[in-house]
Amino acid sequence: CRAARATGEGDHLDVSVQETVAFLLGRHYTSWEYAGRIDHRSDGSIYEPMGFYPCRDGEVFIICPEQHQWERLADLIGEAGWGANEAFGTRDGRGEHAADIRARVSAWTRERSAEEVFHALQAVRVGAAPVFDYPRLAAQEHLRAREFFVPLDHPGRGRLEMLGPPYRLRRRWWRLARPAPALGEAAGSSPDRLFPAPDPDPDPDAEPGPEPESTPIPSALSAADPAASERRPDGEVPSGAPRGDAAGRRATAAGSTGGPDRDGAPGAAGLPGVPGTPGQRGGARAVVLKPDVFEAGRPVRATAFFTGFDAEEEISVSLLSADGSRVALGDVAANGGGFASFDVSRDNLDAGVYAVAGGPAVAALVINAAPLPPANPASCGAVQKPLTFGFYAFFRPLSHSAVEDPDASGYAEHRGYEADLLSALEAMNGASLSFRRSPIAEWDGIWLRSAGEFDVVGGGITILDSRRRDASGSVNVAFTNGHVAFRQSLLVRAADAGRLAAHADLTSDVRVGALAGTTGEARLLQLTGLADANGALAAGTRVATPTGEVIADGSAAYVITAAGASPALEGRTSLTPPDDGKPRIVYLGDELGENELLDALRSGEVDAVARGEIGNQDAAREFAPEFAVTALDPASEYGGFTVEASRTGLLACLNDALDYLTDNRAVGYAEWTADPNVFMDRARRWGR
Repeated sequence: CRAARATGEGDHLDVSVQETVAFLLGRHYTSWEYAGRIDHRSDGSIYEPMGFYPCRDGEVFIICPEQHQWERLADLIGEAGWGANEAFGTRDGRGEHAADIRARVSAWTRERSAEEVFHALQAVRVGAAPVFDYPRLAAQEHLRAREFFVPLDHPGRGRLEMLGPPYRLRRRWWRLARPAPALGEAAGSSPDRLFPAPDPDPDPDAEPGPEPESTPIPSALSAADPAASERRPDGEVPSGAPRGDAAGRRATAAGSTGGPDRDGAPGAAGLPGVPGTPGQRGGARAVVLKPDVFEAGRPVRATAFFTGFDAEEEISVSLLSADGSRVALGDVAANGGGFASFDVSRDNLDAGVYAVAGGPAVAALVINAAPLPPANPASCGAVQKPLTFGFYAFFRPLSHSAVEDPDASGYAEHRGYEADLLSALEAMNGASLSFRRSPIAEWDGIWLRSAGEFDVVGGGITILDSRRRDASGSVNVAFTNGHVAFRQSLLVRAADAGRLAAHADLTSDVRVGALAGTTGEARLLQLTGLADANGALAAGTRVATPTGEVIADGSAAYVITAAGASPALEGRTSLTPPDDGKPRIVYLGDELGENELLDALRSGEVDAVARGEIGNQDAAREFAPEFAVTALDPASEYGGFTVEASRTGLLACLNDALDYLTDNRAVGYAEWTADPNVFMDRARRWGR
């Protein structure tokens, strides 16, 4: 505060708890004064429904204080009669029947994603907000536009994003001046204060006490943990990594005076359920590593903080397997701060870490554990370079040309998620990959063009076995490992978000725009019952083609899949359903089909657009608040690149590199949206 900066001493603030509570209870006083009602904590809220409601992928917060909002919400969830119902038609009534309301609203929200619920309620002007985890919060365009995330350089961690001011004034009222202090850097800090010494040895003649209660410790980060990507891949904790009193206390609490001694004599159990005998000095409680941090064939670098040992001696580190046996990893020397790193490469050892020293009991806190980067694949050395790469030119934001005009100079410039992924492949030290990129305007059969025309082809191509084969059924191409996750969805006008919230809402009076030959088309037909799992159209479906109308009979003669369609259905322009419970499908565009679909939705020519969630979410953000994304497909798929099936060396090279860059699918589109440099940052650490 100001006094502390001026004098070196802070002010004393005397705050009345009673005054603070009285402020929060204000409306309850008026309830008695004007309505003669005594409120109780157990009373239902007068704003029901209000609170957190479960969704398919998280939670959403809903509040409905006004009568007109309640009536619109009731209509949206299919309970139109509830708006004027005697039991639910007043605020007091809704408070009394809160459990019934919450059960019905929860049943509705559980069938939808948090984003679907949010946009549907927003469209009917009911207060709602999705509950974000940090990766989703970091990707919010609104917060980024307001510069809520502030870049900050840390001496040990590099450039980080920190949270900025929660609100803005005309004149800047505070800013982040510096990163968190490194260990011992803050005035008055000392290793003794930050990391207390362990308890003294107990009296050997005393009766043994109860086993100390284990406190859950965030001992390791799996590869799927979003925070893992912020740590250095060599496993070392940077010198500037902040460590406070809490970390020190937990490290000490993790220790035990039992356990094996330096010579391997058994001691007290280091893990619950692991047998042992009365203690020897020099042991430590084993600290559990998450089993999913271990991947077949991938060594793991673990970093631990050790306390309670003589700084001059080394620490013996062992892995404790599930059956209680130990395998020594050898001695490690902790640095001055008590940190030490060690590699784990045995696939069958995934239970925990034991650390022992010759002196007092050692406490070990595993701070980080992550798979090490693979060695540079030998297969890349034999790959001819540069590689020709054909990319689809019109799939924003995944893969597209800088400009859409094929005659413009920027048409050959590759942009988007896959463009940045390719650039990271080129930057990987030792991989020696380079690409000569060319745009492809036609989507139909693009995945097969790596068999002779290009070395590699991409463009948001969903991995399907049917796409590996040509028209004769021969396997011509192979897919790399998936590097991006896809889900299909609908893009609708915001006003229709409640009416068209799920595929079950698509009836014969709804026109849905689609691109022929895409996964979006194939899944739409399956999810609406217009086609079965093999792509055979429902009997009675009428298909308009350039040569006239054909009527499907339910046989394999009328099939539409993501890999192609029956000859009789080529060039289709629309599908008319055989009954009222299915939508009409409208096909628009070839080269610029994505743009034509959005124009048709805007003009009212179609009521919804069936596409992948990535493209639809991007359009919803770009044209907010005009559109909303609904009807997320519960099934997920992956997209990859294609290469000629016979080029196994090239495929192995790309798979090794892509698996590293995406951290085995833990880093993908959401992380790239939050930080477009995420792949390039990982590429620079490759092979170190």
